[in-house]
Amino acid sequence: MDTMDSTQTPAARSALSRFGDLRLAVKILMAVGAAAAVAVIVGVVGLRALGGANDAANDLYEGNVRRLQMTSAMQDGISTMRIQVREALIRQGDEYDAAIAAVDQGYTDYQAAAAEYGEQDLSSQQRSELEALNSAAASYHDVAQEVLPEFAKVNDVAGWTTAFDRDVNQYATVQNDTIGTIIELENADAEKDAKAVAASFGSSRNLVIGVLVLGTALALLLGWLIARALARSVAKVKDVADAMAAGDLSKTAGITTRDEVGTMATSLDAANTSLRQLMTSVTASADGVASA
Repeated sequence: MDTMDSTQTPAARSALSRFGDLRLAVKILMAVGAAAAVAVIVGVVGLRALGGANDAANDLYEGNVRRLQMTSAMQDGISTMRIQVREALIRQGDEYDAAIAAVDQGYTDYQAAAAEYGEQDLSSQQRSELEALNSAAASYHDVAQEVLPEFAKVNDVAGWTTAFDRDVNQYATVQNDTIGTIIELENADAEKDAKAVAASFGSSRNLVIGVLVLGTALALLLGWLIARALARSVAKVKDVADAMAAGDLSKTAGITTRDEVGTMATSLDAANTSLRQLMTSVTASADGVASA
């Protein structure tokens, strides 16, 4: 490194001197190590970002996709009840018994899905809608199984329709409204969480890019400083050697670092000084002989 000017603080002088005294191999390894460190840091940050994205995706699945699957299962159970209630009206014998059993099975399937959905982390509105849906589904099942079979058994369509409209249809309407609201709430939550995942990915991407750019810039800066200092030191040594070749023994490199170039410059200055002293001595001797 070059001789430091007088404006530098002692601490700065000490740090720069210690760095300048390092061997060239160490300095080069530092530049290479800085680049390697950048690669490692970017890799670690990237892995952490991937881990975060994976966690967010899992949360999205567990928190939204699974709940949507549960609401779909609840909807299927309700649909089965409503379809089989009508099927019983047009079936006879064993087919009638199978339709009535299917109504019970549809309600059982609904209860299982609703119970699982109720165990999730629901908002107060979602839980309120679920309670309303549970009440409507239970009433629909119980009233339909109590009131409608007497008409379905004898294929009394008019009586069945009157009884359905009077006693059952009100619960079907509540079911439609509440399951629709629950699905809308779940879709809104899924959209919000998907945006959060996208934002998390964007932040992670920007972080990786920022670390990569900053780390690369620092590695390049370190390499440039080392190369610049080396080039300037070599240029000074070359100037002294050229001056010596031209017969000028007054020029010195003035490099104080103790790396390979600094050591060579110090030796060259010492040789220059010795040669200058020798020439002075020879000249003085020659003058003495000439004046004798």
